[in-house]
Amino acid sequence: MRQNLEVNGIIGHVLEATIGPKEAMARFEFSELSNLGKLSEKGSLVPMISVGAIINRFTVTRFALVKIDIEGGEQQLFDGPIEWLTNTDAIIIEFHPSIVDYPRLTMRVSSQGLRYIPAGSISLDNMDCFTRVK
Repeated sequence: MRQNLEVNGIIGHVLEATIGPKEAMARFEFSELSNLGKLSEKGSLVPMISVGAIINRFTVTRFALVKIDIEGGEQQLFDGPIEWLTNTDAIIIEFHPSIVDYPRLTMRVSSQGLRYIPAGSISLDNMDCFTRVK
């Protein structure tokens, strides 16, 4: 990530942490395939940081677009504080319906003034999306 930012002349911060509902330590099970890494009972201890902490640390006032691809961690994230969603214009998310309470999570996110656009509803391969209702 750092190399990609540098090569493309983008000023950014790389946080080596998992995202979650609170500040804590969590266990992350790494995999040779990046999309198979996940929070787990086993694995290496890694810092967990909340969206609220990111907002405070970097003085974020608004998210134009948030992409969420956290391999089943959506339940933990959205069961925690979600006030940050009121300052979010759009979300692209990969839900894992076999792991999370998919209907409840889509309703919880929508309850923050975001319109839900289901996966596959615009094109065969669009992901779940939410956009700010204006």
